[in-house]
Amino acid sequence: MAKCRKCGKLTTSCASCNGGKNLSNALGRLTCSTCASTGQVCPDHGKHWN
Repeated sequence: MAKCRKCGKLTTSCASCNGGKNLSNALGRLTCSTCASTGQVCPDHGKHWN
């Protein structure tokens, strides 16, 4: 887990892509708009934590 750069809270695994395990394109890259393809989200800032 990482820390949000805006508020310092610990990020959580993205529920939409199961922390980066469920979605990928043909090249094997993560493609999730909920977490901006990071696999992590901040409870307060969502995908804008990084």
